[in-house]
Amino acid sequence: MAQARRLRLAQPSAPTRPDGDGAADDGLRGGLGRPGQPVHPGCHSLRPGPQSAQAQIDHVVPLGDAWQTGAQGWTDAKRAQFANDPIELLAVDGPSNEAKGDSDAASWLPPNKAFRCAYAKIQVAVKAKYALWVTQAEHDALAAQLQRC
Repeated sequence: MAQARRLRLAQPSAPTRPDGDGAADDGLRGGLGRPGQPVHPGCHSLRPGPQSAQAQIDHVVPLGDAWQTGAQGWTDAKRAQFANDPIELLAVDGPSNEAKGDSDAASWLPPNKAFRCAYAKIQVAVKAKYALWVTQAEHDALAAQLQRC
């Protein structure tokens, strides 16, 4: 996805607060993540504070995937709501987030197999909440994960 589209979708509401913490710290506290259920290996070892720079905030439904499946028709306000919706955000390690990129569930699943069921549930919840469509391959991949729950 073109960088301009990503920037148009991702307008964070408050990347850094007066206390010096930012979105990664929130995610590490569980405000954006799912405590006890890290998506990526190593995520569980991250803690709020200086080392939180190691974390990235992952959009469970990637911004590029959202753009391709309906977000291009949204208002700027709805795009910002989506990009900052806590149900859609997880604190994760950078290399895994970068490996995922804009891949949908047909192309990428969390390396932490124990989290795949929860990940699939989040994907479905986000896609339903924002009326984003899925490809047949994505549907099949999500259905297969949900059958294992």
